[in-house]
Amino acid sequence: MLNRLPEAIDDCRSAMGRDRGYVKAYIRAAKYHLQRAETEQAHACLEDLSHDSLTEDESAEKERIEAEIRALRADMSKLDEVRFQVHLQGIC
Repeated sequence: MLNRLPEAIDDCRSAMGRDRGYVKAYIRAAKYHLQRAETEQAHACLEDLSHDSLTEDESAEKERIEAEIRALRADMSKLDEVRFQVHLQGIC
């Protein structure tokens, strides 16, 4: 599945280009980017959504994805810190 994510993201981008109001394309693209640990791209997809135009379910899904992005970023930050500490230990 992961090897098909670039295709899926391209399909979403194509749909977003045809219809800027197609909320599902933005949400799906954000999910696919998140599966690839591409937090900046996932966040960018969600930023393009106007909160006013979302249904209650879509707003909830957007908030859930944003929470996942924050959690993944925190995990990546911790991993970077561990790598840095390991690197320092190797130098000393």
